[in-house]
Amino acid sequence: TTKEVLLMTQLPFDEDLRLLDFITPDENPLFAPDAALEVAAAQLIDSMDLMDEDGEELLHPKKCFNPIIQRFYDNVSYRALTGDQKIQDLDPRVKAYLEIPTNIQQRAKAAVDLFRQEANLREAEEAATTTGKRQWQPAIATVKPDEVP
Repeated sequence: TTKEVLLMTQLPFDEDLRLLDFITPDENPLFAPDAALEVAAAQLIDSMDLMDEDGEELLHPKKCFNPIIQRFYDNVSYRALTGDQKIQDLDPRVKAYLEIPTNIQQRAKAAVDLFRQEANLREAEEAATTTGKRQWQPAIATVKPDEVP
């Protein structure tokens, strides 16, 4: 038998789309990276290479699936076949796609730590709850030179 179904996808409205303007190092030299940060960023990118020792790509697009869509289809098919409204547990295969492979984590750890140190990354302080849209441009424009690492 065949069933007719309706699959709805939420699309953004025009007012949901925003053009974001970012300050470039040419506009404000305080945000220009130094040579050490550029080296750390290059090492970070190189350390996250997805090629394994055999020359095979670990996450080749033709060999992996979208875990969000897979979970959605698993739950839709379960509900269609059983009528049960319960959301299914996450399939171990889907969970494996959501986690970073351990060999990539181990290979990139030193580069991540170096980048974190050179970029002076730190935990963000929790801001007070505000209403309305956030405006980042005024906040960036008021950064003082002694506040930039």
